[in-house]
Formats: sequence, structure tokens, C-alpha cells
Amino acid sequence: MSNPKITIGRSTDCDLVLADLTVSRLHAEIDLVENNHLLLSDCQSTRGTFVIRDGHEEKIRQKIILGTDFLRFGDISISVKEVLTATGLCDIEIPAELPTRGPVINTTSDIDKPQLAKKSTRLLAAMIDLIVFVASFTLPFVIASWIGGDVANTLKTSSGMVGLIAVVFLLIAFIQMYLLIKHGQTIGKRALGIKIVKESDNSLPGFVKVYLLRSFVPGLLAGIPYAGVVVYLADLLFIFRDDRRCLHDLIAQTIVINDTSKRPSYISENSFIAQFLPIIFGIGFVIWAIAQFMAAYDGITSYMGSGWAIGAILVSFIFRFTLPITVGAFYGAMIVWGWPWYLALLFTVPGLALVVPSALLSVYNFIRDR
Repeated sequence: MSNPKITIGRSTDCDLVLADLTVSRLHAEIDLVENNHLLLSDCQSTRGTFVIRDGHEEKIRQKIILGTDFLRFGDISISVKEVLTATGLCDIEIPAELPTRGPVINTTSDIDKPQLAKKSTRLLAAMIDLIVFVASFTLPFVIASWIGGDVANTLKTSSGMVGLIAVVFLLIAFIQMYLLIKHGQTIGKRALGIKIVKESDNSLPGFVKVYLLRSFVPGLLAGIPYAGVVVYLADLLFIFRDDRRCLHDLIAQTIVINDTSKRPSYISENSFIAQFLPIIFGIGFVIWAIAQFMAAYDGITSYMGSGWAIGAILVSFIFRFTLPITVGAFYGAMIVWGWPWYLALLFTVPGLALVVPSALLSVYNFIRDR
């Protein structure tokens, strides 16, 4: 071959197969370029590609390698000579020194591939967006409680509070939509320096892809009774693909990458935020969900009995209709547990995010049947 290429990965279709779970299906490529230099390119692998030279290990996206180098793909280390021998290219004389000028590369591997956002970073961004969603409902109530006096009493008892909540919610929704269309980012993604782009050319997706296809359509699918549970779980689990594309990414033909030009300095591969905070949020979310069911059980039991409480919990699992749980948790926290009304509301409002897909589907079915 005039311009041989070595593909490396876990897939049996690769030229060099590394049967290890830390190796992506297509992990990296090695191209033979001008003057027999070797160009190693990472193929957006999950665990990264590393070059070990003179005892120093470097994580790379693309790099000219020497015949004396060692390479690491995930947890697998191998020398360049072993790679060439295993792929039948041991007769090629590889230069012992780096080129004095950049070689002319005629392959597509020299394109600066975008770096996929880490799974933990995407989880943390989603958590931030959830907090923003909750704040849009609860902040007006909290402010009214802090103000006190006649103003607070007026806000709590009048329709002005409903209007204020609507204004705050619509304002935040407008900001989120503007950031998605203009920058491919939500507030959470912008805070963590990641963005949504088209898979084909890394350009901004636009309104149809980033909002309708990526958010609205998956929401409707997740609201389908029985099948919606499968869709919801699939959407979450798809992020463990090598390309880290969830189901909504596949529907909209998008990927989530690091916005290297505007990446905040406090986000790094080894930072506390990148590694541990998403885990803390995940544990906190599980604890919150358990507390929701406990409060809902207590709230519904106090009004209707334990049989109705168990029935409501089963309905939420089977049909993904969580409104009874949300309402029951509110009354359970406020009446049974004795929490202030605004803390009970802050505790239960995130559950409304799970009600929206089912409500939209119900409206759609009603219109269709009419």
C-alpha cells in the first residue's frame, strides 16, 4: 500500500485487536505519512490514547510517533515496534527522530477532531439545569417569604404570585432556548464549557435539531406508557457508547464536545468538579428520589390510607405518571413531616420535570382522538 493505515481497537474489524474493555471499539489510527513518519490519531476513545517517550507519558489527540515509543490505549500498553510487527509492517524503516518540519499529510486524520465531553461533565451539566428548573418555580416563593410583612402576604394570596412564577419560568426558558440556538449550550453546559454540535461537521445544530429533535421528541417518546420506561432507560444508557451519544443525540444527529475556546479554567481532567461532584450529585439524586417516595407514602396515607399510597407508587413505576407522587410528597413533607410550605415546594418541584412528557402525550392523544 502506498499509504497504509493501521486501525487499533476492540472491534474485530480493526487491524490490531486489543481485547480489553478499557479499549474502545475503534480506539486509534496510525497513518504512514511523508518520509515514513507515523501519525497516531485518537478516534475519540473513551479512555484516551497515550504516547510514552523517554519515561514521560502524554495524552494525545494526534502526534508524530517514533519507532522507539511505547503507546497506551486504555489500560493496554504496547510498543510501536510490536504494533508494526503484529500488523505486518515491520519492514518499514521508521525515522529515529522527529521531522524538522511538519510532514505533508494527505489523510483525513490530520483534521483536529473535537474532544467529546466526559460523561461526568454531561451529568453535572444536567444537574445544574435541573437546579435552574427548580429555581424558576421556587425562587419567587422564597423571596416572598424573606420579604415578610404585607408584601409577602399579598404575593402569597394573590394571583400576582402565579404571574411572577410564570414570568421567571418563561424568562429562564427563553435564556435556555437562546443559548441552545445561539451557542448549542444550556446554562449548565455553558458553565462547564461543553456544547452541542452536529455530528457531520461540528457546526451549531439550530432550532429544529437542538430543541425539537433533541428535547421535544425524546420527551414525547419517554411519556409513552410501558414503552416510555424503556426509552428513558435507553436514553441514559446510550451515553456508555464509545461516541457517548445518548438516544436524543442519535435522533438529532448531534454530539456533545468540549468548547475548548471558552472552557472555564476551573474545569480540568483531574479537578474535583470533573471527577467527584457528579458522583455526589448522583448519590444526592437517589437519596432525593427515595425521600420523595417516603413523603408521598406518608402524605397519601394520611388522607386516603396506605392502600391508595401503594397504588400511587405502583402507577408511577408502571405508567411513568408521577403527578400523584409529586402532590403526595408535597403534602407529606408539609403536613406529616411539618416542613414550611416553601421547603416542601422546593423538595417536590423537581418531580414536575417527569410529569411534563406524560402530560404532553396526553394532550396529543386527546387532540388526535377528537
